[in-house]
Amino acid sequence: MAGENQKGELKMQNPKFKITFGDGSVLENLALNGNNFITEQRIDVNFFAESRKFINVKIEAQDENFDPESAPMADLSLLGEHAFMKLIQITMPVYDKGKTWFILADISEQELKELEVDARISFLEMLETVTEEG
Repeated sequence: MAGENQKGELKMQNPKFKITFGDGSVLENLALNGNNFITEQRIDVNFFAESRKFINVKIEAQDENFDPESAPMADLSLLGEHAFMKLIQITMPVYDKGKTWFILADISEQELKELEVDARISFLEMLETVTEEG
């Protein structure tokens, strides 16, 4: 659906977005409402299960002539490259049959530090178990 901007030029309404995940998987033709990505298909939560999927994520508009004015309800700060992201929520609303809504967010520096500490503790516990068994 197209409308006109202030200059009388046609502009695209409801632009579509594309997410390229770190594992190479891609979701296309996504609507963006606030920070909710909306796909016309059902996505199983297992699609998001692999942690490497959230490293080096790229979010972009699919239309090369994308006009930010055509997406007034979209959180355009999500566009770009993200070193580390996480899945905040995934839902398949009853009122929006056949669609999946999901939210992605950047992992903060503090969260990364906490994950690193947790990983080191887990590694040390594993080493201790191996040493005790060996």
